[in-house]
Amino acid sequence: MEPCPVRSQCTRATRNGRQLMLRPRDIHEAVEQARAKQNTDGWKQRYATRAGVESTIHQSVAVTGIRRCRYTGLPKTRLALWGARSRLGPVTWGDATMQSWRHDGQLCPCACSI
Repeated sequence: MEPCPVRSQCTRATRNGRQLMLRPRDIHEAVEQARAKQNTDGWKQRYATRAGVESTIHQSVAVTGIRRCRYTGLPKTRLALWGARSRLGPVTWGDATMQSWRHDGQLCPCACSI
């Protein structure tokens, strides 16, 4: 293979130079379609909602250390969760302060299961 006469204008690498990775056509088209969809207003609104949820989760973990509970047993764990919620304040949790999870994994609309 013959060296390129203008290689010094493209790269300063002494061994391999630049490499170009091309995806297969179907994957390339799927990526392009996904990128085009991300420019729509509907997608941006859905992503803004997701970003807000992730921000709330990050805030709760950073402020309360809620990722791990120091207690064992469901009653003590629930008490620790409610303590963490109180440190965050009702504005952060909104309607979630009036909900809790039952022991069978279902969402209870009131605080009756605590």
